[in-house]
Amino acid sequence: MEGFFKKDKMRMLIWNIFVLILGLLLCFLRGSALGVLERIISISLIIYAIVCIVYYCISPLIVRDNSLFLQAIFILIVGVLLNIFPAIFIIGIGILIALEGLKGLTNSINLKNSNVKNWWIDFICGFITFCLGLVVVILFNTSTASSIVSILLGVTLLVYSIENLVLILVLHREIKKIKKSESDTTNSDDDFTDYTIK
Repeated sequence: MEGFFKKDKMRMLIWNIFVLILGLLLCFLRGSALGVLERIISISLIIYAIVCIVYYCISPLIVRDNSLFLQAIFILIVGVLLNIFPAIFIIGIGILIALEGLKGLTNSINLKNSNVKNWWIDFICGFITFCLGLVVVILFNTSTASSIVSILLGVTLLVYSIENLVLILVLHREIKKIKKSESDTTNSDDDFTDYTIK
């Protein structure tokens, strides 16, 4: 688990820092600057998706994550569509956020079934993310002022990225605790063996 987390941690950190910066920009940019940002984001999504697909293809079969591959394909499609039709930028990002929320909900149910103690934190984060994504899509479809939707989308991305960054830090700390307890157990076994040999 530790090896898989180490390999995936950098990708998750880069993605969530990118989303955090995007959220901040969406909260403050207006007009033509927002159009330039949309173009940059669509190209970034395409590059990120290609990197994920390559990462999936070069990973050993035993650690391949099919959900990562499907997510990368979806992000690639969204990136291409955003490049062709910039007007769907907000609704596309809203759908992506809602899907990420659903993924978080599914993960939390898997954690609960595995008897992980704090599974409900992931559930709450997934639920909030899903709801915020839906709100963005609904507001976009009801012709709410684009500046309001843009700010809401920015806030949603900030919440999403901060939730994920905290989750990464918590996982990292938990894995370190498990590794330390395993190391202590091994050391105490060695001490016992030494004592019995004497």
